[in-house]
Parts: sequence; C-alpha cells; structure tokens
Amino acid sequence: MTRGLDIVNNYNGAKLNDTFILNECDCYRSERNKCVIDYRTAWKNGYVYKLQNVYNTYNNRYGSITLYSNDIYMNNEFKKNNYWNESILLKLKNFIDPKKNILQIGAHCGSSSIVLSSFIDNEQQIYAYEPQEKLYNLLIKNIEENSLKDKIIPHNMGIFWFDGIGTMNNIDLDCANGIFSKRYDEEYYLPCNFAGATLGKDGEKVKLTTLNNIESIYDNIGCIYCIAQGSESFIFSKSINLITKNRPVIFFENNKIFYKYQFDTILETYSEFKEDGDFDIIDYCIKNLNYTLNREVFQDKIHVLLLPNWRIQMGRHLKSSLI
Repeated sequence: MTRGLDIVNNYNGAKLNDTFILNECDCYRSERNKCVIDYRTAWKNGYVYKLQNVYNTYNNRYGSITLYSNDIYMNNEFKKNNYWNESILLKLKNFIDPKKNILQIGAHCGSSSIVLSSFIDNEQQIYAYEPQEKLYNLLIKNIEENSLKDKIIPHNMGIFWFDGIGTMNNIDLDCANGIFSKRYDEEYYLPCNFAGATLGKDGEKVKLTTLNNIESIYDNIGCIYCIAQGSESFIFSKSINLITKNRPVIFFENNKIFYKYQFDTILETYSEFKEDGDFDIIDYCIKNLNYTLNREVFQDKIHVLLLPNWRIQMGRHLKSSLI
C-alpha cells in the first residue's frame, strides 16, 4: 500500500488531489475537467492507487446535469452538445397538459425530469421514481443544483407488478456485460449504461410498488412517462385503477418487443408473473378506455404514444383556434 501511494504521488507528475482517472482504453492518466471528486481505490500493475471517482457536469440550455463519467451513452451525447432524448421530449411536449402532473417511471439521473418540469405550470409536479440508489442520489443532486426541489418529487423506488423488495440484474446487458456494482466503484473507469439496468438477479435490492398502489397518493396525473427496460407490461398490468381514474397520456418504450432480452431477463427471475408479462396496455386502453394509438409522432415503433379521448379533443380545439 505504501509503495503504491508513493508511486501515485509522482505518477506522470500528478499529485494526489489532481483531477484524473484511469483511461478506459489503455489505463494511463487522462485529464478531466469540471469534475466532482469522490475517492475510490483502483488497481494498476499490482499496486494500489488512490484515484478519483469522477462525475462529469454539463451546463446546457435546461440547466446543469451531472453524470457518472463512465455512463457512456449519455456522456457521448452531452459531449457533442446534444441533450439526451431531447427530440423525443420535445415531440411529447405537444401532448402534455401543463395544468396536470407527470408520473415518471425510471428517472435515472433526472435529465428527462428537468426537461419535463419545464412543460408544466408552476403549481404542477413531476413524480419521479428511480430504484437504483446511486442513480437516485444523482437524481437528488441534479434536482438541487437546478433549484427544482418543489417541482420534481423523487422516490427511491421502482414500479413493478408487486409491492415489496425486488432485485436488479447485476449484468449490464447493453454495454460489454459489465457488472453494475463494480462499474459504480472500483471499475468506474470502464464504460457502462446505468440506465439500461433491468430487474433480474444478483444485483442491488430495491423497493418496488405498483401504479395501483400509488393511485391514492397522487391525483391529476396528465402523463405517464415510462422508461422501464423491459418491465413495461408488468407495470401496466397493475395500473388500471390509476389510468382509469386519471386518463393520462401514456408514453413508453416497447422494450418487450424491440429489446426482448431485457424482458426475458426479468421473466427468467419472476417467472410466476408470466401472465402479467403478457398484458397488452395498448389493446386494453383502445378497447376499454377509448384511447388512440398515435403512430404519426413516433414512427420508430419502439416509442409508444397512447392518447386519451380528452387529449385528442384538446388537440383538435388547439388546431381549430389557429386556423
């Protein structure tokens, strides 16, 4: 240990408090700017080096966003001066009633939460659910840094089929099969897709609840924004009370079809819920609640937009007022 720390003090001229991490490609020192420092232990050439676990912060048109530096896909977008999922969010804006609240399932670090909060009136709120503790802590940080504590209400909890404790999958199926728990800590210099975490096995224990269970907590829900990595059909199978009561616009990624490995990973662990995994919220809403499936806005088919009758009538009214 002593020898390792002695070496790091002189490693390529770096001092212990310098901002640097191991380069994810060749394990050599690389500079990083605008970093928040949290010390972790990393290994190199058999010695222990005390290096910094780095978060990247991006100032942008919506405020500021802090990410884990190895959250590869999101960082790549922000480094290009793009905003993650901005085109999708701006398309959805046209269907959000600013006088209603938004329920967000899968909030991640809050990048989408911050944009969604700009779509609604000051009196309305975003109810943001994120099960992963480290991402939830990042969500809190981004909410506070953007002065949105009264606007975005975070919950360290996932939405699923049952109320209780569930298990996240510990393998990153979307990025080189890394182990999430290690990529957060000792392997923080290797790329990961933290937003791609599904429910599964061997991972973090998380609190879970259902949409029907929170139906009595919130009212005036105008939109459900769901990015749940293969859990969508399970989630919506226990949502009928909330949806029937509020008739919200429903937006979700149809990962059961287009990223089937995510759904299969969940089903392998929670095989007793297979029948609920077969639930089709599109079919239910159209046949029972007079919803319409909008195929014009999102034509890639992975993104699903279900519109209640009140929202379609509102849209027609807006169009006629512009003529």
